[in-house]
Amino acid sequence: MKKVFLGGTCNDSKWRDKLIPMLDIDYFNPVVDDWTEECYQEELRQREICDYCLYVITPRMTGVYSIAEVIDDSNKRPNKTLFCVLEEDDNPMHSLTELALPKLAFDKGQMNSLDRVGRMVERNGGKYFKLLEEVASYLNKARVKKIRGIEGIPNWIKRGHEILPKDKWEFWDEIVPIRAEDLYEGMELDCTLDIEEILQEKAENSFKRASNELDSQGHSGMSYSLMKAMIFQFCTNGKEFVKYLEGK
Repeated sequence: MKKVFLGGTCNDSKWRDKLIPMLDIDYFNPVVDDWTEECYQEELRQREICDYCLYVITPRMTGVYSIAEVIDDSNKRPNKTLFCVLEEDDNPMHSLTELALPKLAFDKGQMNSLDRVGRMVERNGGKYFKLLEEVASYLNKARVKKIRGIEGIPNWIKRGHEILPKDKWEFWDEIVPIRAEDLYEGMELDCTLDIEEILQEKAENSFKRASNELDSQGHSGMSYSLMKAMIFQFCTNGKEFVKYLEGK
């Protein structure tokens, strides 16, 4: 099972308690009652071995080191870097009174700055979210990607119908069993859908981000050629994107 490192704001923020019940994958929570050198070394180890490193920033943040970490990770290992900014968090005084207290919130200037950080993470090839539900959805879909070969056929067909335009479904349904039983056991199916999710955004930097995603997938010469054929056939602006790749 894939695993995510739950980094970001601590300071008694409860965002981890809200996210964990939504996850269908394994996780490492670095928050402990008694912080020791052993805890620090384990945190470093988990950041390396986890499939994803998530950094959630909330108004209860007291420092900016997590911002530095997520930018560093998005440059060094963009395919495993996730960044989420929550505009509000629970008031720390809530547990001390029965009165209804307003939540802590970033002001407009702070949100603009954090949004720019998120866009930078995206440009580097990482993922940027604004809701914990979006984070959970992305990670739970990643769990399905572990399935290979004929066992993965129903999941690939279902995911294809969720992402691809309806006019692509019939050919997709024909291709999935063929690719699932071939040399790569369907690996290129997930990879194609990951590329399509980026290209569908039609953002100014979509081609660059999709190219970074393709590079991070670790293809050989043969599988790279197969990916270009799949992208050409199924992806939004696939023909134009393949030309972009060939012109790099």
